[in-house]
Amino acid sequence: MHEAPTLSTAGVTLLETARRFRREQVAPHAGRWERERSVPRETLRAAARLGLTGIEVPPELGGQGAGFLAKTRIAEEISRSCMAFAFSLINTQNAAARIARHGSKAQIERYLAPLIAGERIGCTALTEPQAGSDFPAIATTAQRAASTVRRHGSPTPPSPTSSRFTPKPTLPQQAPGSPPSSSIPAHPVSSASVLTQ
Repeated sequence: MHEAPTLSTAGVTLLETARRFRREQVAPHAGRWERERSVPRETLRAAARLGLTGIEVPPELGGQGAGFLAKTRIAEEISRSCMAFAFSLINTQNAAARIARHGSKAQIERYLAPLIAGERIGCTALTEPQAGSDFPAIATTAQRAASTVRRHGSPTPPSPTSSRFTPKPTLPQQAPGSPPSSSIPAHPVSSASVLTQ
């Protein structure tokens, strides 16, 4: 018989923090966010100040080092009130954790602190004709080839009707010098992974 995994001390503390945050900051506003299809960026920043955007990031890189189980339990807790916010939060956390684990020194220096602070938003956005947004069914791959990357498969940019949540433009699509949006999309939909300010 296998023992169920248990949360670390850091994970237990962070889960309780997430529970309070959900009750005080997410639950009272979730209905409005759903109607508006938008979550204020300040709410993500507030979660970041509590350590919720660096759950799996090692402490020596500015994160909590609480592990995968803590991340799943925190996602479950936040989702009790608002799945869209939990999705945005965990995607940002995942981007930070991946950069912390596998990023180059330059990527860590450029992106990690802003992700952990909630100043940048990480998201995974994908679609394919046969898979939609079902991660395991995605068939497109990329291979390094000399100084380039070759794509195999056919990711398809979504139509504006492919989701009832349409994304706001990411920073690279905005006009130079324009201020960043004051909110984040509830569900980003695209065929690329992006970091936005």
